[in-house]
Amino acid sequence: MVNPPPVLNTVPTDTWVEAAWEDFLTFADDPTLVSGRFYYDEGCIRIEMSPIGSAHSQDNSVVYTVIVLYATVRNIPIKGLTNPNLRKARLQEAQPDIAYYVGKNLKFPPRNNAPINLNELDPPNASRRSCGFLSRRRHESQTKALSTHGRARILGC
Repeated sequence: MVNPPPVLNTVPTDTWVEAAWEDFLTFADDPTLVSGRFYYDEGCIRIEMSPIGSAHSQDNSVVYTVIVLYATVRNIPIKGLTNPNLRKARLQEAQPDIAYYVGKNLKFPPRNNAPINLNELDPPNASRRSCGFLSRRRHESQTKALSTHGRARILGC
């Protein structure tokens, strides 16, 4: 049985709210909110506390498998990441469902549980993500496209 996500009473969820980077880190690093997804974009945060269930997981598994199989058949170097934290300090942070480093001579992030520091490392080449990662300025115009296609390149990293 899946436990419901915790209720946040201090900040609205599923919408963009103005906040400092330090406030964002307070929520993102809170162990009681481990089931949340946290996004930061140039002075605004978005917190999504939606439960992620079987349908979401199955869809991601299909997408991940198809991409890896295609890369294998075509002999394309690829490294996939599931639910990584991509952080560009004081500018943006996001948690795409799946992200990929594709091609030769790529510098992969270290194998640890810290957010991937995009100030020091290249971002993944491609990702499948929820709409929360979109810049709040681009959100409305691209939500329809993302919900139709379900994939997009990392923006602004």
